[in-house]
Amino acid sequence: MSKFNQVRLDAHRKRVQAQHPEVTITRMYNLLEKLRKGEAFSESDRTYNDKALVSTLKQIHDELDIAVFEAYGWQPTLSDEEILERLVKLNGDRAEEERNGLIRWLRPEY
Repeated sequence: MSKFNQVRLDAHRKRVQAQHPEVTITRMYNLLEKLRKGEAFSESDRTYNDKALVSTLKQIHDELDIAVFEAYGWQPTLSDEEILERLVKLNGDRAEEERNGLIRWLRPEY
């Protein structure tokens, strides 16, 4: 996953909240969910979006999603169920490797 996108996501959320302390992460993501579902925004939603810049939040998350798919070598058209199935399998594969002594990565402090 792109470190740049992670930093950009964190910076965006912090900048929005610094400029508008009444904006919460929960409400930002609730509005993002509405945007992703294509649901109409109420007048209150539009006012909140003007402060929270949820379209920018969506763009950053979309770029992160693409980076994650590329990192795994997966097509971005996978369903949530297919993603979960692949992650569960990958986790099982890694656990088996570790039981057999193959450790792919350790945190530097170890």
